[in-house]
Amino acid sequence: MKTSEVQNLKIKGCISLDNLCVMDIKGEDAKVKEFLQGQITSDIQKVGLNTLHLSSICNQKGQIVADFMILRLVDGFKVVIDKEKSKSFESELAPYAKFFKVLFKISKQNVIGFVNTSSNASMCFLKNQGLSLSISISEDLVQNTLDHDHWEAANLILKNLLLKQNELGAFRPSDINYDHLRTSFNKGCFRGQEIIARMKYLGKEKSTFKVFVTKKRVDSLFDAKMVNVLREIYVDNIFVYACIIKRDIFDIIKNNKDVYFK
Repeated sequence: MKTSEVQNLKIKGCISLDNLCVMDIKGEDAKVKEFLQGQITSDIQKVGLNTLHLSSICNQKGQIVADFMILRLVDGFKVVIDKEKSKSFESELAPYAKFFKVLFKISKQNVIGFVNTSSNASMCFLKNQGLSLSISISEDLVQNTLDHDHWEAANLILKNLLLKQNELGAFRPSDINYDHLRTSFNKGCFRGQEIIARMKYLGKEKSTFKVFVTKKRVDSLFDAKMVNVLREIYVDNIFVYACIIKRDIFDIIKNNKDVYFK
């Protein structure tokens, strides 16, 4: 594929993300920070006012049991999370939250997603040269100029896999690029941290998470045993795939001229 064809996927626009909800984290500021720092995979100390980070929580085996955004506004910390996953998020953290007098409350605010071609947007959570993703929290909805497939495709292009409910507990951060996007290895302990760090620094990774685009369906390019497809998005006559590929065959796959790896 030509690079110019891939550029066509970078479409500016906005979308009301009605699959997401806003959860307020209530409590004394210092206690909320201490609580979150011991639970989430990202570093809460780096979440400044009007900024947000991608994050997740893991179980004791280091498997991801919820993924979300954590942000801080003038009225405190908030979590932006898929509505289906909000209950599991709260149930996972409730046993620990009570020791810090922390409560969770679902807000009526809406989440608006933005795809931009510059990196100057506020509340930006992912960007590269020529593409950035951001959100805003609002009482109002917007008129969509993007559909959900374009939003998810933009996330995949930036290697941000959004887990589905039935995938919770199936992956560790290093399996799906969450070790790069959602995990701090310098912040200290959090649930599952020892196993996650051991897998990253001492484990031999037999597979790798990759995103590629192509004009052809993956099953017409590769044997099903070669590529474990996690997502397939079809937009503007182009397929966007997020997949797990065995390292020993990746060199064979990446040389295919019909495929463009991000």
